[in-house]
Amino acid sequence: MAPKFVETAIDEAERLGESCGISAAGWVFDGNTDEATYRAVLEEIENPGSYNDFGPPAPLSGEFADDWRPGRLYDEVGIEDVDAWIPEDLDEIAMAFEDAYYSAWWAEVERIARHQVG
Repeated sequence: MAPKFVETAIDEAERLGESCGISAAGWVFDGNTDEATYRAVLEEIENPGSYNDFGPPAPLSGEFADDWRPGRLYDEVGIEDVDAWIPEDLDEIAMAFEDAYYSAWWAEVERIARHQVG
């Protein structure tokens, strides 16, 4: 069992990941999205690989200037000295963020698509 401060950081990473995943899902569709696209996305959710490998962006890639990176995540969960932490604990924190992000992203995309196709 991980120490309490590690568990607290993991819990916060999950909360942040979920929030970021929901937010990122809001960018999938726009006011011009047609019903066929919503249906194709729902088909992808039900049968992965059916819609051009559709999926969420990598949550900690840092690809764009305002994207999350591991360092930002560690700051947000209250880690002041990353070098003092066990690497496996840092990995677990990052995985908690990513898992929550992906789960929330897929759930929100599905919710929006189902709402639109009624």
